[in-house]
Amino acid sequence: MTERYPYQKNWEDLRFRQALPFLAIFLWIFFLFVFAVVGTLVGTVTGTISRALGLSFFGLSAALLIFGSLYFLAWKCPDCKKYYFVETGLDVLSKKGFYAKYCKHCSLPRYFGSTYFEDHWGSKKAGELIAARNSKP
Repeated sequence: MTERYPYQKNWEDLRFRQALPFLAIFLWIFFLFVFAVVGTLVGTVTGTISRALGLSFFGLSAALLIFGSLYFLAWKCPDCKKYYFVETGLDVLSKKGFYAKYCKHCSLPRYFGSTYFEDHWGSKKAGELIAARNSKP
C-alpha cells in the first residue's frame, strides 16, 4: 500500500475475520428455513431426513461460529505482531476482547494506518491519535 496507509491489508483481513461469526449465524438461519420448508412440503419421511440434515447444519454452523470467533481473536497487530485482542488466556473467554479499541500490547488504535481510521474514530479524534502516535519515539 502507500506510505499513508501502511496497514491497509492487515485491517482488511481483520474486517473479514469480524464477518465470519455473523456469516455462520446467517447460514444457520438460511438452512433452518430451507429445511423447514422442505419438511413441510414433502411429508413425514422426508421431513425426518430434513430435520436430521437441519441438525447437522446447525452443528456445522455452531462449529463455524466458534472457529470464526477464535480466528478473529487470533488476529495479530500489524505494529507489534502480537495478538491484538488477547493479553491473557482469560481474554478469549470474555467478550471484552471483541470490543478492544487499542492493541493490548503496543496501544495501536484500531484501524490506524488505513482508510477506515477516520470513519471509525471521527476526524477530530483521529487527528489527536495520529499526533499522539507520531510524537512517540
